[in-house]
Amino acid sequence: MGGNYGKDLFKQLQETMAKVDSLSVDISDLKKENKKLNTRITVLEKENTALKSENQKLKEIINKNSGNSSKPPSSDGFKKIENSREKSGKKPGGQPGHRIYRCLRVL
Repeated sequence: MGGNYGKDLFKQLQETMAKVDSLSVDISDLKKENKKLNTRITVLEKENTALKSENQKLKEIINKNSGNSSKPPSSDGFKKIENSREKSGKKPGGQPGHRIYRCLRVL
């Protein structure tokens, strides 16, 4: 038991040390990658802030009209007015039963 036990224990110790060494290399690589990613996040956050600011300025320009700026009314553009009448379902023109309609039918 004495001779083999010591050799097995030494072998296990060597294997454990090899695993620890490989883990320390992995941790070092992960720390480098983490640092790169944090730098990239900082750059993207600055870019995002700049784009939000530009977007806000462009929205303000688009929303200007003659009522809230010094632009002339002719620059407001055409706004289509929707017809609020409900369709009756009748055909256009004179309707049967109307006095003028009867006169025209006689001619």
